[in-house]
Amino acid sequence: MSGFIGIVSASGPPVDPALLMALSKSLVFRGPDGLSTHFDDMAGFGLSLLQNKSGYPQKNSIPKLDEHTWIVSDARLDSRTEVIARFERDEQRPLNTASDPELILHCYRRWGDSCLAGLTGDFSFALWDGTRKRLLCARDPLGVKPFFFTLTPGGFICSNTLECVRAHPEVSGSLDDLALADFLLFGAMQDPSATAFAAIKRLPPGHSLVYEMGDLQIRRYWQPDWGEPLKYRHPSDTVEHFREVLQQAVADRVTSPQTAVLMSGGLDSTAVAATARGTQSHIKAFTVVYDRLIPDEERYYSGEAAAFLSVPVEYLTADEYKLYEDVEDLERPTPEPVDAPLAAIFFDHMRQVRNFSSVALSGQGGDAIFAIPTGLGIQMLGSGQLRQLTSGAWHYLRLRRRIPPLGFRGSLERVFSGPARRVPSDYPPWLNPELESRLGLRERWFLHQKKGEPLAAPGVLLNPFWPALFEGYDPGVTGVPVEVRHPLLDLRLVRLCMSLSPVPWWIDKTLLRVAMQGRLPASICLRPKAPVVVDPVAVRLPGSGWLNTWEPSSRLHEFVIRDRIPSLCANDTAQSWNLRPLALNRWLGRVHGGAA
Repeated sequence: MSGFIGIVSASGPPVDPALLMALSKSLVFRGPDGLSTHFDDMAGFGLSLLQNKSGYPQKNSIPKLDEHTWIVSDARLDSRTEVIARFERDEQRPLNTASDPELILHCYRRWGDSCLAGLTGDFSFALWDGTRKRLLCARDPLGVKPFFFTLTPGGFICSNTLECVRAHPEVSGSLDDLALADFLLFGAMQDPSATAFAAIKRLPPGHSLVYEMGDLQIRRYWQPDWGEPLKYRHPSDTVEHFREVLQQAVADRVTSPQTAVLMSGGLDSTAVAATARGTQSHIKAFTVVYDRLIPDEERYYSGEAAAFLSVPVEYLTADEYKLYEDVEDLERPTPEPVDAPLAAIFFDHMRQVRNFSSVALSGQGGDAIFAIPTGLGIQMLGSGQLRQLTSGAWHYLRLRRRIPPLGFRGSLERVFSGPARRVPSDYPPWLNPELESRLGLRERWFLHQKKGEPLAAPGVLLNPFWPALFEGYDPGVTGVPVEVRHPLLDLRLVRLCMSLSPVPWWIDKTLLRVAMQGRLPASICLRPKAPVVVDPVAVRLPGSGWLNTWEPSSRLHEFVIRDRIPSLCANDTAQSWNLRPLALNRWLGRVHGGAA
């Protein structure tokens, strides 16, 4: 979770040491454990270090192979043993105690750019090869760690913090109209390389970037490859293998004497907590609950899990939070607009966690790795998998004591009635007509409405939703130095799940439920998925009359016609997207000044 900045001068004067130090100091909120910079005649790097007290601690200086090859990064590697085993035997011993950034450097020296294919974990980094006057940057396959960059007349700037890039005096603050229009339409930007600023770009997940002699090249270095289907003699062997891989995924992410778990009362996060409970770290759960405002059983179920696991749990009660409460008073306003009227709850949740640990585990990913395609049974029959289907259905019946929902009924209904029509939401009437026409927003919106979401993994995992979600946890957004890690999206675990038959293992998360038997209360192992039945934003609307009277900032008219925004009604969840102009307005007021 360290912060880094890299500047390469293409043709102008060397990097200004005072400027680099100022930009590096702006990152201290991410990494308070050490600040360092390093230069040569073309490049300057800064690192603000957060030390998570792992078994492979990083020194309070920028890691170097020599005076010409160095790296700045926010990196946590998985499968270190397998990576080190690829080296010659006489090279392996010193690598056992190398920090993760140092290990990346050694991999680069041994294999060059192709080393990226052998790295897994959560990372973004910039590696300077001074001998070749060449910069290699990369972002992890799923985009857990952010990476931002820009080209300037003088060269190249990169960081894992958007505001740090934006603070460089050569970087334009011009807005990206399409990115902000996407925010208004969809709640998030659709282009994985876009930011709210036209001059600043994101490196997409699983991509590398090379900057050399003023030339910039970006390529995808990672493609999902889930391997051949695995076969086990007995279902218990499948469950045991899953437990082993899950245990390793969690253990690799528990690198601190104290580790927090963002634990609801659902199966995914409690399974992570149960697995973390077996590590050397002291585990504590943190849970957001509603006691009165909306129906919510998370206090009950999370309490059951905490008592069963003998781990302490700290609650944040969210009933009294108001819409947009305290968001404008954050020490570090969000670098881009956020479609989250109750963001203050999450930020306070992160502050609670930080009082205990700088490392937290989430349960994100369970729905993705066990995502079932529509009409699974018909699909398996159509592809000649009758034997696998009947065998899987039989195992499901034995494991769960009920007939598996294989989607036959829905598929037959579609045969006779045709494909279900997706009814689009109302198109917002408040978009600026000039913007709408110039960017083709109406057509863009209708195309998006027609697109179906990927129905099963691995397609779900390639959805741009994931890197956007991960960045929401990042200190560059929250301003809180907590690194949130996601064991259920460990690529080893994902590959294992993808290599198993969906029947019986994916259906209703059967594999996870069976694996947790005896390790979690039966009530949680059997608990069905419980989506929020009442929107807490809609419930709060009656006491937020000011939402219909706010004043537009000086720039809002470029995107929105304020007078066309409908009045918000109590409990009107269908109009919740009408709050996005307000979210953009408040952000524009902070970024460019004016009323908010």
